[in-house]
Amino acid sequence: MTTEIIVNEKNTEKIEAAIAEVQEKARERCIDATDVSIACDRIWVRLGVAKTALEGVSFSVDLWAQNFPKAYKYRAESTQFTLTFSKGSWRVSNIVRAYTRGAGHCYECLALPEKAQAYIIASKKVF
Repeated sequence: MTTEIIVNEKNTEKIEAAIAEVQEKARERCIDATDVSIACDRIWVRLGVAKTALEGVSFSVDLWAQNFPKAYKYRAESTQFTLTFSKGSWRVSNIVRAYTRGAGHCYECLALPEKAQAYIIASKKVF
């Protein structure tokens, strides 16, 4: 899925349909629309930036990122998606099944504009 869907309650069914299309036969490491909205909130809280400074911020999300034992014979897959903050709201796109990332790599920053960087640096100078 490559089209962008605004993450809000009104579009929950559209997000669920897009996820269902990707997870058609998958039984393990799946997500739903609630996971997408929770990821939006976690990114916003973790960055600690005002929404006006978030414009253009983009993250790739794999909520099931984990390490597997060496004896594990297969490459595990999980449902992953991209979140972008644009025009005042989060948008989900690029929902795919891909190899699960290693532990600690749930959120990978794809784009962090200068305005957001400056805001983060300024907010961390005083505490």
